[in-house]
Amino acid sequence: MTQSNIALQLGNITIRQHNGLFSLNDLHKAAGGEEKHQPAFFIRR
Repeated sequence: MTQSNIALQLGNITIRQHNGLFSLNDLHKAAGGEEKHQPAFFIRR
């Protein structure tokens, strides 16, 4: 199976990829970047 890099940009934020996975931090920043919704808190309650 081959991996392809897809260029993704939301607004003025470029979403980076590493090993075919999109950067969750970049997606968070593009979605508005509220501190309470940052990726580090996704699995915390």
